Amino acid sequence: MSTYREQPGGVTRTGVVEEAQTKLGVEGRPVQQQAEQAQYRAGEAVEDLRERAASGLHSAAQMLRQQAAEHGQAGLASRVAEPMDRGAQYLGSHSWAQIRTDVTEQAQEHPLWAAAGVFTAAFLVGRILRR
Repeated sequence: MSTYREQPGGVTRTGVVEEAQTKLGVEGRPVQQQAEQAQYRAGEAVEDLRERAASGLHSAAQMLRQQAAEHGQAGLASRVAEPMDRGAQYLGSHSWAQIRTDVTEQAQEHPLWAAAGVFTAAFLVGRILRR
């Protein structure tokens, strides 16, 4: 329960922190520990996302090759599937920190390509979200 206490600078409410901790279920646990756990869980989720993206790219490349072979377009499919496989391999073998560093370096070396990539990604996300 919170109470009001008169201080030299005015009236303050005491017990607010304790009340909030009780409502949030954090009583007795330092906030720092909770932040570290949340950061760890977020990192795990990001790594899982990276692995799923790599797996999805590899699966898409395999499916593209298979469908193209059925329709006699193996050469064209191979030209499209190879970069997808390289991307999947890159995602599978690098951490997000390494990927972030590589992307930053590439964006600094090739700013126009980076801007075009960001524009294209934003356009595609916009199209997907409108559906």
